[in-house]
Amino acid sequence: MQTPFPTDKLVAGTASVASVVFNKSLTWRTGGNFQIHADELSLTDTSCNVDEGTATGALDVKIAEQDSPFVLDTTFSGVILDRLLTDAGVAQVEASGTLSGFVHLEGIHATATRRRAGAGSF
Repeated sequence: MQTPFPTDKLVAGTASVASVVFNKSLTWRTGGNFQIHADELSLTDTSCNVDEGTATGALDVKIAEQDSPFVLDTTFSGVILDRLLTDAGVAQVEASGTLSGFVHLEGIHATATRRRAGAGSF
């Protein structure tokens, strides 16, 4: 997709990402709906598989504002804990079981400073 940017027109669609790799070993495949406008990027109805579990969520980023404030909501279930830790490169912790829960984060992304706050449950 190409569009002149910035634009005052709404651009929307569906996106799919073949793989997102964290820490060289934790790989997620994800997809969902997106909307981009001159001042905001929204990802909705996103879903991915995480270590035999699933995660769904939404992300809103105020791209026209300084430091790009964001809100992220994610619900996850059935994530195998020991596999998640291994894939994330955590080798000195023994854990077992599955994770399910919800995370809500709000924050900003600045070049020199990153601030986030939020709540969640497991």
